Amino acid sequence: MSLFLRYASILFFWCVVVFGLHVGALYYLQFPLLANKIVWAYLVNFLLATAIMGVVLHPPSRFKDNAGFLFMFGGLIKFIFFFIFFYPSFLQDGNISRAEFFAFFAPYATCLFVNTKLLIHKLSKD
Repeated sequence: MSLFLRYASILFFWCVVVFGLHVGALYYLQFPLLANKIVWAYLVNFLLATAIMGVVLHPPSRFKDNAGFLFMFGGLIKFIFFFIFFYPSFLQDGNISRAEFFAFFAPYATCLFVNTKLLIHKLSKD
């Protein structure tokens, strides 16, 4: 299995685990389970994090020595997606609730943590 597919499968596994825990917590707290674009948030974060790792693992030739900058640029892209696609709907009622915040932050933090660990693992091998 290629390094990219192995990393993508690890990221997918952790996104599924955290999604299950997240929905379980919402169920326990009697909140709507699939509200606040939670499925989209996990999907978008997974896809963007996978794309970022693909670029970091196989960078264009002129960026081979800039893995950290590519990684940080990917984080900027994720924030742009948040402000374009999630933030406006979260602010429709004038404030961002905890459920709305965690609907985006939980998958964002999960993908960031897993990608950081995988990047550290890759760089320590090189």
